Amino acid sequence: MLGTLVFFVGMGVWAAGSWRRRPYITFGWAWYVITLLPVIGLIQTSSQARADRYTYLALTGIFVWIVWGLDEWVRWRRRWVFGGLAGVGLAVFLPLTGRQVDYWKDTETLYRRAVGVVENSAVMHRNLGNALDWSLDGEEALYHLRRAVAIDPDRERAYTTLARFYRQRGDWKQEVIHLRKSLLCEPEQPALLNRLAYILSAHPEERARRGEERLVVVGISGAVGGVSRRAAASGFQTGRRWKGRMRGGRCF
Repeated sequence: MLGTLVFFVGMGVWAAGSWRRRPYITFGWAWYVITLLPVIGLIQTSSQARADRYTYLALTGIFVWIVWGLDEWVRWRRRWVFGGLAGVGLAVFLPLTGRQVDYWKDTETLYRRAVGVVENSAVMHRNLGNALDWSLDGEEALYHLRRAVAIDPDRERAYTTLARFYRQRGDWKQEVIHLRKSLLCEPEQPALLNRLAYILSAHPEERARRGEERLVVVGISGAVGGVSRRAAASGFQTGRRWKGRMRGGRCF
């Protein structure tokens, strides 16, 4: 941390001192620092503290350095040298660019690549599982969705995705299990509460209709604005007690 601070201060002093002779250095560094400040990590704006996309706009300042610096360098040297270096750069980077573009041809290919690069990423496994589910590859999709849960068992979205997977296949037992686990991680999810209330009160199979728990779930759902007032009133107090117990525990 101290080394990074010293580097930034030193670069700032050097860039400020270059204003008269090389103003592009001052401009490029100022652009880089100012546009990077909102995503530098002092205030985390999403689930990722660091991401490549945070540098897209900021790197414009660095490219200003490169372009104007090369222009200055070429003025004092033979232009064919610069042309030769540009040709070498194109020969190296064009094939690499083509290879990277291949990874973006569809969602499944992209997330397979991501899982290969960052194996223990719950988000990448979940996204790959979703992509495989849409392509009707259920067995492999289930593997990656379960892997996402194993890597990050305290994230509600992993259980919600598994619940949807089982819902599409008509397995209401597994759906209920994973809906409950998701609600243990994050109780106030109206859509999930409504879905669980429906299964426990209006499901075509009698085994899925359980009166007491139905009132609990409907009560919670009504408390967060999910279902009708009439249904919410029938189990509101019981729902509040269960909601308090969920908040006191941990996810599976």
